[in-house]
Amino acid sequence: MLIFTATPQSRRCLMRTDGSQAGTSVISDLGLGYYVTYSGFTASTNHVYFTGTYVLNHDSWVIVTDGTADGTFVLTGMSDFGALLGDVMVGTGGDYGISMGYEPWITDATVPGTQLLKDICKSPEGVGGYFCPAAQAMFCKAGPIGSGSAKSIRTRGTKATTDRISGIASFYDFADLGSRILFSSIGYLDSGLYRLEAEGPAVVQLIKKFDSGIKPRGFITSNNHAWFTAFDWTHRYELWRSDGTENGTQMVKDINPGYGWGADLIAQMNGTVYFSGNDGVNGVDLWKSDGTEDGTQIVKDLPSSSGIRNLVVAENKIFFEQSPNLCVSDGTAEGTSIIKTYADSSFHYMRAFKDLLFFAEEKSGPLYYSDGTPSGTQAFGNFGSIAGLAVLDDKLLFCGVNDLFVTDGTVSGTRFLKNVSFTGGAAVANGIFYFAYNDTEHGDEVWQTDGTPEGTHLAFDIYPGPTSSSPSNLAPCQGKLYFNAEDPFCGREIFVYPMEGLRESVTSYFDQGDTAARK
Repeated sequence: MLIFTATPQSRRCLMRTDGSQAGTSVISDLGLGYYVTYSGFTASTNHVYFTGTYVLNHDSWVIVTDGTADGTFVLTGMSDFGALLGDVMVGTGGDYGISMGYEPWITDATVPGTQLLKDICKSPEGVGGYFCPAAQAMFCKAGPIGSGSAKSIRTRGTKATTDRISGIASFYDFADLGSRILFSSIGYLDSGLYRLEAEGPAVVQLIKKFDSGIKPRGFITSNNHAWFTAFDWTHRYELWRSDGTENGTQMVKDINPGYGWGADLIAQMNGTVYFSGNDGVNGVDLWKSDGTEDGTQIVKDLPSSSGIRNLVVAENKIFFEQSPNLCVSDGTAEGTSIIKTYADSSFHYMRAFKDLLFFAEEKSGPLYYSDGTPSGTQAFGNFGSIAGLAVLDDKLLFCGVNDLFVTDGTVSGTRFLKNVSFTGGAAVANGIFYFAYNDTEHGDEVWQTDGTPEGTHLAFDIYPGPTSSSPSNLAPCQGKLYFNAEDPFCGREIFVYPMEGLRESVTSYFDQGDTAARK
């Protein structure tokens, strides 16, 4: 079932559809007036939550529906929601400036079950916000407006499991190590690496404090450790790793001693961590690490000293851009080299496909490919300017300004599919690539491809003849593709495809036109 809002007969209504005309109906007109907008639709197992906002003063309410009129109502006291913990929704509510202010609230989709979790701020000016779900729990931040004394909160959905976490202002860059969650926090006094056990008591522990006011960043997970770059005033940016314990959190190596900038971008290939490093002698180069100081070393000093961008792993090779060069490495000095030097060194659309790298030398330039050797790095056929690349299972789709192609990674295995231009976006659903395309016979309509010429065709002509339906906002939902489009009977509405062979609007009952002519 899809829940949405629409405006039949000049009234804003909540509606439902199963993707058929007969299964589309009004649930409720909500009764909140003309100047209310609705947003943030979020589904739990049996309910959909959303907010209504009064545009004249920005007052808001949380509304819940089970798809029936009787099961659609405002959750009094709750003004916004953050995320689901199972079937329980955590959000904010209250009476700013009167008694307890805005605080964490919780709801089980009933009026009696919608209540304050805990009065954290102890102030009429309390305000809740910044929700971050992780480890079957919710993190949020609350504090008096303008006071600078924000309080961090962790909850599992009950008052007993809602606690203030002292000294943490915000949460970023979570790394999942299975039994524990690591995350970074930023603030002048509390920037650092923190830990939360995935099971057991809700206890957050500081693992490592960084006094720079700059958060650790670029988290990846490899060999049961979180790897990241962190900044302190002694070492500046360097490579760190952590197993989630204080003793197991260490700078891997001070690559550029003193005030140098040692490490940046991080990637993982075959259990080894690769990153952009600068030792202050050789300039910026590709480095690798096994987690030990001796095992952290430059892979090879390449001639260029400019920064490294776009570490892309393609099976057993890592490609990277080091202006003005395209480079490759297998992790050894002998296997690390400049593949080619380009006049325009700003590479775009870098995608790994099988063991190859595909890219465009410039944003609207031709398509290139590389197997990691100079002779194997060249223009990929002659297909004109490239506007995008997408991997579809074992196929690579690429489009130019007016053409769509599919390839198995070889020029001989590349086929032209259709003259296309992406006018209203594109989406992948059930192994099919859907896109909007404008031709002289049908106008701007929805087309589809499975990567074969015979499977590339018009999905249906919503606005018959050369007039365009102008489809937009393509989105998959439970095996069907939903999008906005216009037809001659109902105007601009929501459509669904496929619909058991019928070419009709899911909201066509708004208009009493000749729907039989549209089948």
